[in-house]
Amino acid sequence: MPIAQLKPTAPIPDTTMVDPTQVIREKDIYSTATVDNAVHAPQSMLAYMEGMAWPVDYYSQVVSKHDDIREVDIGQHAALQQYTKISLLELRVQSELSQSYDNETGLTTVTGNAVIIQVIPNQYDYFVTAASVTERALFMVTSVERKTYNNQSVYQIEYTMVGYIDSPTVQARYTALEDRTIREFVFNKERLANGASPLLTKDDHHAALQLQQKLSEMVQQYYQFFNSALYRLLLVPDRDRLIYDPRLAEFFRSVVDSRLLPDLHRLNYISMDKEFYLSKESILTCLRDRTPTLLKSALPKVGLMARAHFRTNSFLGAANCWAIEYFAYPDFADTVLKARYETRGHTLFNPSGLLEPWTDPYTQTENPTWVSTVVELGDGPISLTKPVHQGGYYIFSEALYEGVGALSLMEKLVLDYLHQRPLNLKHLVIVVKDYEHWPSLEMYYYGPILFLLIQEAIHGFY
Repeated sequence: MPIAQLKPTAPIPDTTMVDPTQVIREKDIYSTATVDNAVHAPQSMLAYMEGMAWPVDYYSQVVSKHDDIREVDIGQHAALQQYTKISLLELRVQSELSQSYDNETGLTTVTGNAVIIQVIPNQYDYFVTAASVTERALFMVTSVERKTYNNQSVYQIEYTMVGYIDSPTVQARYTALEDRTIREFVFNKERLANGASPLLTKDDHHAALQLQQKLSEMVQQYYQFFNSALYRLLLVPDRDRLIYDPRLAEFFRSVVDSRLLPDLHRLNYISMDKEFYLSKESILTCLRDRTPTLLKSALPKVGLMARAHFRTNSFLGAANCWAIEYFAYPDFADTVLKARYETRGHTLFNPSGLLEPWTDPYTQTENPTWVSTVVELGDGPISLTKPVHQGGYYIFSEALYEGVGALSLMEKLVLDYLHQRPLNLKHLVIVVKDYEHWPSLEMYYYGPILFLLIQEAIHGFY
């Protein structure tokens, strides 16, 4: 018999079972107009999913594909079996706890099942939750099944009650879980419904709660401080003059709603519609629309314009019922910027030569010795803020507009917001806590900007 065949036979098909633990490779994921087999984490599904909401403290075992998934091993060193703890994780219970009694062993088993979202569970994960009015119990996940709604995946878990954590045997397991916890997060369902990640670190969760509680208080305080009871206008704090900043007042109206300030409808606003220069981009426009590219064309400087200089067909000049003496108005000290607008035919009202510099700011008359707080944040000392209109620049300093000099922490947060970078909650808390110690002019201008940053931080983009 020959040792080789002239016509080889067909290869034997590979009958090896596919390992279900292997993750789908990137090239195996396809998407067409009608088919999409990629697995996407659901965004707002939890807000509308059926089932009773059950908040638990969940312990997810940290594993790789080479690790052995098993029950918590009290006798093993904690470094060899680690967990991630997620506080207040919301399960959606599909069936209530049921009891079964084994006649042979004399043991009662308590089991149940629920749906879990945003967390990939493993068998032998644990969670702790209230099992009675006064007692908390430890549960262990016994099985996991992936469920798919369209192209969004959730997991159904079955679990059994280990026992109450105040019992000696269960207490040992619970203590072992706590000792083996290397990361802690807090689950926030509202963030999930808004399309943000619902998991926050404990520090960030605490900071977000502080900011949320502080926001309403700051808005109410701002309204009480700067709203003129006589004119119902947000007036710039000044001892000797009545000054109004239409751009700041409009920005305040755009970032504060009636849920934060029920009396918002009581405020009056002087229209800027017929004032070309006031309606052009400013740093406040960039913040309101979150468009950093407009910062290059924003009018960077500010001065004071007497009401008598405005045209008769301007709302600012015709508002005889207002006793406003001065308006905060863009300063065209930059001749290039001035020429850019004048060549477009907007020469009906040229503010050049009429503007008064913003001299003797209220900051200096109210508290001449005020110096911004300086803190150490790893990269060296940094000022929390700067006096407003420093060097004639509108609100912020030359460092923000031109990149010249050191930024304050407030300015860094503003640039992070504009460029859609994550806000550092710890830094924002530091600034917010110091805000109430600032002079009135700084509180007046920085307040609405802080309101915007706080709201963004609370809703989050982690």
